Amino acid sequence: MDWCGRETRQIAWTRAGRSLSRRWKTLWRIPGIGWHSLQVGPPAEEISYVSHQPIVDLSPLLTDFTESAAAIRHLDLVISVETVVAHLPGALGLR
Repeated sequence: MDWCGRETRQIAWTRAGRSLSRRWKTLWRIPGIGWHSLQVGPPAEEISYVSHQPIVDLSPLLTDFTESAAAIRHLDLVISVETVVAHLPGALGLR
């Protein structure tokens, strides 16, 4: 999952609506799902605020597109806002 794109002054106001804890809590109630975070940058720190959820933080491993692509290849599904993470599975030919 990836919940926030790169912040700039022009779009920082939209970040409030992309909070990890507020937007994703209903999905966490679905049994049998393992959550892996593809979020990088400062928004990845939000994982610590929802530590009661079993989220695997992949951000330390996602240093470039090659690493992100490798991680995505091992996932069953990618849930993302409009970022490169949303487009990378398609570019890789994944379904």
